[in-house]
Amino acid sequence: MKLLLFAIFLVFLSVSSVGETIVTDAMRKSAEEKTSKFKLPDRYSLIGLSLYSEDTDAMVGSGIGLRLRGFGLQFNNRFGLEGFLDFAPKLDTSSIEDVSDIDLSGKDVELKTKRSSYASLVGTLTHAMNERWSLIGKVGYCRYSSKFHVFFKDDLLFPRRLVKDSGSGAVVSFGMLRSLRNSKDEKPGEFRKRAIEFSLTKMFGDAGPMSINVRLRGI
Repeated sequence: MKLLLFAIFLVFLSVSSVGETIVTDAMRKSAEEKTSKFKLPDRYSLIGLSLYSEDTDAMVGSGIGLRLRGFGLQFNNRFGLEGFLDFAPKLDTSSIEDVSDIDLSGKDVELKTKRSSYASLVGTLTHAMNERWSLIGKVGYCRYSSKFHVFFKDDLLFPRRLVKDSGSGAVVSFGMLRSLRNSKDEKPGEFRKRAIEFSLTKMFGDAGPMSINVRLRGI
């Protein structure tokens, strides 16, 4: 009788162990399937140049501006998100007297300008035209900052004054992408991770300039 009870006990332990293994394997497989379904969006970098015309209201000079390395996320073939920082060219010192709140008349001064900066976060919409070219539109939020220094040569106590301004506004951009992909297996209309962008950008607000841009992405 004891031997029979012992045998039944061993069978029970074996069945319990097998059941636990099956449940554990099923849970692990379910977790792996859920993980495999979640995919991080494609990521890329941004860098480029911009051409500005002089805008005294925006404290922007005429010339070439810089877009420092930004980031991009592409959720699917059409929709994405970008963040970047632009630096506009310095405004010529001869134009500052027209926009400065400081009375400079009859005073011996020296002016030194700095680049206005624009930090932007935008959503992107891409529409493929063919295997190489796509239309791209962007709209979002921009935070700007502009400043310059005024040096009063006859003021020994406070020889320098900092004039600065900051604010926010909308940013809108429209342009075209040309794919720089190497893979021939990429399907027409797929997201252009490596591409060159030609665009026109307008930043709104109290100091919002317009620029013509050339960008490299995914390089």
